[in-house]
Parts: sequence; C-alpha cells; structure tokens
Amino acid sequence: MFGIEALNIVIGMIFIYLLFSLFVSIINEIIGNLFNSRGNKLFESIKELIGEEGINDLSKDPRIKVLTQKGSMISSAKADLDELKNTKWPEYIPESLFAEIIADLDNSKLGGVIGDFNDDVKNSSDKMKEVYETALLKTSQTYRQYARKLTLLVSILVVLAFNIDSIAIFKDLARSEEHTSELQSPCNLVCRLLLEK
Repeated sequence: MFGIEALNIVIGMIFIYLLFSLFVSIINEIIGNLFNSRGNKLFESIKELIGEEGINDLSKDPRIKVLTQKGSMISSAKADLDELKNTKWPEYIPESLFAEIIADLDNSKLGGVIGDFNDDVKNSSDKMKEVYETALLKTSQTYRQYARKLTLLVSILVVLAFNIDSIAIFKDLARSEEHTSELQSPCNLVCRLLLEK
C-alpha cells in the first residue's frame, strides 16, 4: 500500500476530518448566536467594570440602544432591568463611544472597578479608553475559554452521534479499491461510509 493508494487514503481521511470540523464549527456558531454568548460576556465585563447602577444607566443611553437588537429570553443579557429583557446586547462597543457615555453619566452612580477611581480618571476620556480596552481583553479571554469548552463538547457529541471511528474508516479505505477510486468524488464516499454504519 504505497504510492497513489496511500495518498488516496490520506486524502480521504483529511476530507472526512475537514467535513466534520466544518460541521462542528457551524454548530458552534449557531449556539453562539442563539445564546448571544459574545454580547453576554461583554455585558458581564462591563457590569463588573461600572456596577449594577452604571450598567442600567449605560443601557438606557440611546447610543447603546441603537446597538442592541431584539432577541429572546435565551439570548438576552442577565439583568434586572426590564428594558434589557428580550434584547441582545451588542457584541462590541467602540472604546471612544464607551468613554463618551461614561463621561456623560453621573459619577456617583458608577460602581464596580471604575467606582474606585477618582473623578479625574472617570472624566478622562483616554484613561477610560485604557480601562475599557483592558476589560475587552479580559472579555475576549473569557469568551475564548468558553468557545474552547463548547467546541470540545460539540466535537464529542458529533463523534458519538455519527459513530466516527478513524481506525475503521482507515481500514475500510485501505482494503476497498472501490472506495479509493471513489475519492474522485469525495461526497459519494462520505455518504456511503456514513450510511453503512
């Protein structure tokens, strides 16, 4: 089994793995959009940054309302504010917009991490941008960890659901000239292998 047969088997295995990794990616995106994962992670980070009262005032600002979308109870941010129920929090808020809105808010209502800063820092647009950028870094790290866990879980479920056995697929490709010749049309091969199991 050297030469073109081995190459055909390798190409077949790569194709099958790429097909299922694409399937897992699509499922991850569907779940992420359904639950508005990025937007909710951003909401949690900003809430930690400016406190409960601050996030309520931020949510009422028309510049933020423009960025929110209608959603469902599944996708809405976890907030006590009635106006946020059934809305999808934006996945990203520009630093300059955040700094402008914070400068317009009443400093006495700002809690969280920003509440500990003095008024000079709260009123400085550049300092607020730096604080917000740091919060965005934390948010993206948190989201990446969430996405990795979700990808692993979905991958395990796909492997179990489709009974993907790499060794059996390899042996099937190796012993059957019919399958290796069908690699010219990989879709036929994948469909046949999945239907046989």
